[in-house]
Amino acid sequence: MYTTVLISVEIIMMVLATVNCEIPNYIHICKREDPELSACIANSVNTLIPYLKVGIPELDVPPLEPLQLNDVQLKLGSDDAKIATNITNIHVWGASSFQLLSLRAIVSPNANTFHFNVNVPRLQLLGQYAIDTKILFLNLKGNGPLEINITDYSFNCTMNGHKIEKNDVTYLEFERMECSMNFKNVNVLLKHIFNGNALLGNTTNTVINQNVDMFYKEIKPSLVEALGKTFTDIANKITLRFSYDELFP
Repeated sequence: MYTTVLISVEIIMMVLATVNCEIPNYIHICKREDPELSACIANSVNTLIPYLKVGIPELDVPPLEPLQLNDVQLKLGSDDAKIATNITNIHVWGASSFQLLSLRAIVSPNANTFHFNVNVPRLQLLGQYAIDTKILFLNLKGNGPLEINITDYSFNCTMNGHKIEKNDVTYLEFERMECSMNFKNVNVLLKHIFNGNALLGNTTNTVINQNVDMFYKEIKPSLVEALGKTFTDIANKITLRFSYDELFP
């Protein structure tokens, strides 16, 4: 879901051609009346990928590589056989390798809605874990680096905007994006676990990956919350800077 920031920022930047300033050559201009508006925006998204990867300071858009997430807490099993893990300092790599599968834009006096479908071949999450585990009556604790690899990550998102009035001027403000997500495979690796004890480390990683659907279910809400807020904030930084009439004349 983190690559939706690429789409959301591009959707806003494509209309900056209507603002009284010089438009950078990396922003392709798309006219609202264009019958191929959605295709034009999709082409603009693909053109912007390398710029969004490193950030666009003049638009206050931070680099996407890496993207930082909020901390995550999760628990697998019962008190008698549990794996409780805290994941901190999470950074996401691979968001800018996204592929835009489809995009549909609705821009009119009564609607400002964008629907898009995206696929990311591979995402890598790196962070730090602290684990509290009970296996075969053994209470074990440990910490170290964490690596999560997600392949064939896809999602469908909708971004809705509404008009607001400030000092008798109309602006466009986006609501929190709504997305549904799917993936092909998730692999979790806790490194240097239990002071390098290979048996306990392999057993713990095996249990986690055997329950990877449950693991993903636990981590997904935090991903959605953190990423959704980040993407929406970036989009609103731009749309609340210029009036609605400037962006959509």
